[in-house]
Amino acid sequence: MGCGAYLARRSGLWLGVPAAMLLACVGSAEEPEPFLVQSSAELELARKKAAPPVLSVSPARLQVTADEGAPASARLVVENSGGQTLAWRVLSAPRWARVQPSNGALGFQARQTVTVSLSSEGLAPGVEEGALVIEAPGAAGSPASIPVAFEILKPAPSAPERASVPAPPREETRERAARARRPREEKLPPLPPLPALPPAPREEVPEGPAGPGGFGVRLSGLFKVSGDVSYSGVAPMLGVSYARDLGESGALAVELAAELGGATTVGAYESEPFAGSVSLLWRPGDAERLARPYVAAGGGTFVERVTESSSGSAYTNNSGFLSLGGGLLLGGRFDLRLTYELLPGSRNIDGLGRLAFGYLF
Repeated sequence: MGCGAYLARRSGLWLGVPAAMLLACVGSAEEPEPFLVQSSAELELARKKAAPPVLSVSPARLQVTADEGAPASARLVVENSGGQTLAWRVLSAPRWARVQPSNGALGFQARQTVTVSLSSEGLAPGVEEGALVIEAPGAAGSPASIPVAFEILKPAPSAPERASVPAPPREETRERAARARRPREEKLPPLPPLPALPPAPREEVPEGPAGPGGFGVRLSGLFKVSGDVSYSGVAPMLGVSYARDLGESGALAVELAAELGGATTVGAYESEPFAGSVSLLWRPGDAERLARPYVAAGGGTFVERVTESSSGSAYTNNSGFLSLGGGLLLGGRFDLRLTYELLPGSRNIDGLGRLAFGYLF
């Protein structure tokens, strides 16, 4: 053997570089036999061509519309997505569909367009559904079933023909011509327009003062209702508030308030309270225009710095509270309110009463 090529050929190895062909020596040393070495791209192409055929049909679904009694058509593409040769044929089709051509042969990655003709003869308006089945023996993806939806529309009714109007008799035509030649009667001049009446006087209804709304200031007095008997007296507080207008009767308004009190002696204690609250105000009706009652309910946080007068020890009393009460709006600006506040987490007070007087800007 020459050039050592015999061992390379027997072991199944290929010698070469891309896009190049080398001449190797095989056979006897006296008479060498040349052969061509293929590139990697050519080997890949040859492998794809030798692969089994693959049947592909597109689109995957047909939807066609036609008027009653009118034909329609659509197109399908049959493709060999693999190698070798793909022989295909139409296995079955709906009775109202015909495929041309109905068979064929496709080489490596070849495609063919077929026409699907649909006939609506003898079909009632509506949607006919069926399936078009194409097979290719020995190919992957075979058989391929393509759903077909054929919608038949009922034609719109044509407009009725207009009835012909007979021509008037000759005598009537002459009479019309005579009337047209007669002189026209003089028209009377138009009457002058009547003078416009003045608008009726509009009765002015006095409006009452506005409901509670906007910012306001208030002065409150806290007094114990239930709790430690040594806690007595009134603790004054000054605060600010903001409330939406109550508007019509039965509407709800939301009020935000914050109040702060200075050091005040209440019985055996010295108290420095602070309170923040959220309340709902509801006005049941317009009993009077200048004095409007309302109901108030809400809750908040009560913080109190307490110093015992006897021992001088101090602690902070924190508690949430729930409140319920009522009030009276005077002139739409002045707010007089009395509420009861329940403090379940307080250390020495179970319930407080609050009398507040405020002014709304």
